[in-house]
Amino acid sequence: MTDQNDYYEQYITKVPDITNTIKEGRNAADTDPYLVSMAGNPSISNDVVFKYSMGSMLQDPVTPPLGADYYTDRMKGYYLSIGEPVPQGDGISRRPDTGEFLKMEHHPSFHLDIRAVTDLGATIYRRNDPPANRSPFHNRIYSFSPEEWSKQDQSIFDPVPRNTVEEWRFKPYNMPALREHITQTETYQPLRQSRNGWNSNTELFYPYSVDGHSIIGIGTKIDGNREEESRNLVARVAPHINWNELKRGEIGLTEDEVRELADIEIKNQILKTERSNYFPLIYRCPEYLQNSLINGVFLTFYRPEHKTTRFIRSAQEAMEDGDLERSVSFYRKAANESLNRGDYRDMEKTNPAVEGTTQQRYENYKKALTRRANELQRIIDSQTEGGSV
Repeated sequence: MTDQNDYYEQYITKVPDITNTIKEGRNAADTDPYLVSMAGNPSISNDVVFKYSMGSMLQDPVTPPLGADYYTDRMKGYYLSIGEPVPQGDGISRRPDTGEFLKMEHHPSFHLDIRAVTDLGATIYRRNDPPANRSPFHNRIYSFSPEEWSKQDQSIFDPVPRNTVEEWRFKPYNMPALREHITQTETYQPLRQSRNGWNSNTELFYPYSVDGHSIIGIGTKIDGNREEESRNLVARVAPHINWNELKRGEIGLTEDEVRELADIEIKNQILKTERSNYFPLIYRCPEYLQNSLINGVFLTFYRPEHKTTRFIRSAQEAMEDGDLERSVSFYRKAANESLNRGDYRDMEKTNPAVEGTTQQRYENYKKALTRRANELQRIIDSQTEGGSV
């Protein structure tokens, strides 16, 4: 067993100028929510306090407190191991020296890191130590490129199933609810009817026309600027289908193919909605607002150059900064600006806002923004009332 005072010498040899940092270990523990209980115990040496507050470079992690979503000790240990200053708050998302994810599965942006590494070709693993020799790292998430994987003890890692990884890539979103939301606004209900391109004789879906565009299934446009993208999607879902024959309506898609096509389309729209010129913090929003914003991007109601889009993005940024009043202000600006558009004014003149119309969809977008502003205002009001008691 390593004596606790040996850690000092090991750190000294690995990290230059660490003496002062070790002496400050107890001060670090005083402000570390993991180790408040250790800070006032004089029987615990500075060496031990430092080891647990900064994170050991010797593969001995701290057990995080209930409710934590980030392995702070392992982040600190990494920066100290390479002689760099420890950042405030969350640092790196994955330790490049070990491959371990520092964000836990319930971290709000865990999905972004899963996407980042899988898009680069890495495989996701879960550590599975033998029952008789389980380390604190048991059950944690790792990722390895093929080259990194060749250097690992492969006996202690299990690949995470592909369907689980795919779920993690879109973890903040209620995909069944979003799928239903999009389906109800993009098609007539029920789905199997002729207005949606359904042919009861062949039991297939064929292209149909909406506002001069050719659509198949659940809102997938197959002409104009979307043709090449849709052609590639259909090739993934139904590789046996001849594209030109499908466009001409000579062949159709099954309901399973139509729904799979919609699922891919919806995920693509999520990725688009999360872009920096749209709503990169959408994953922090409540479900109803996520669904509304993604639906609006799907319909091209929201565009990067629109004031409404910029106001919503500013509202989300203010919310992230904890400035609720500013967030409310921007959500109200977005709601007021959202229907200030020529196509909506034309609709008002000619069409009633009945169920399923584009006009109603526009008005529902405004309602979602107003609802969010009102929710946040109620929080502000409750805090004000609480402070005045």
